[in-house]
Amino acid sequence: NTIKIQDVYDTTVLKNKIEPYVEQIYMKDVEKPVITSYSGNGRDIVIIFSKEMDAYTVENPENYILKINNERIYMPRDTEFIPLANNSKSWRIVLPEKINNKTVDIGKSGNIREIDILSIKALNGIPVDPQTLHFTDVNQGEAKIEEAILTSPDIIEVKFNLPIYYASYNDFIVKDRKINDVRLDGGNIVQILLEDDGKTTSSGNLTVVNNNNIETALGTNAKSQTIEVVDQVPPRILPDINELSMYGNTIELP
Repeated sequence: NTIKIQDVYDTTVLKNKIEPYVEQIYMKDVEKPVITSYSGNGRDIVIIFSKEMDAYTVENPENYILKINNERIYMPRDTEFIPLANNSKSWRIVLPEKINNKTVDIGKSGNIREIDILSIKALNGIPVDPQTLHFTDVNQGEAKIEEAILTSPDIIEVKFNLPIYYASYNDFIVKDRKINDVRLDGGNIVQILLEDDGKTTSSGNLTVVNNNNIETALGTNAKSQTIEVVDQVPPRILPDINELSMYGNTIELP
């Protein structure tokens, strides 16, 4: 980061101007990490953090306490921890097939319904607040859209609650635009590439179709849903316009 100071005057009668000052400064990252979403299915759990995490603390089973049938135990040491993207924000946790001779089936009655998170830190050394993750039939691995934003005239950026491993243009519908393709980032963002028809807006909603082929990091599909597309693209004058219409003192911009 750079700090720049200029156009500052002293309080004397002469109003002397300070010499411009430019300096590189180091700003320590003190932002606290948070869990942005999580889900479980079978014996697999996916957790997405807001920041890149310290792998040593994420992979420490003693930082997790499982609640199974009203009994609390530490996460077994043979649990697998797998980072899911190029950064260390998204993690897949694979529990053993059985814990205390009971087949693991997250979220089911009499099985793992809660996990306490303790002492997990981001790379900046700041820990996530201790909290309890709750697992029910509501969050059993089905991907859901959290937001959809038109970031450029021909791209809609879709944020899911789970990392997406596969999707195709046939899995989505945008009411007033044609979809050419989709692009995945290895995490929970899917970019929908629209046909460039000169439009800078998307007045329609985005729909995930029934029986879609979207595949999540848990091996599950996505929930069929419709969500409003937030338009963040500024308007523009079309480049192929050779003349403008004028009414009195008003010029109509296409």
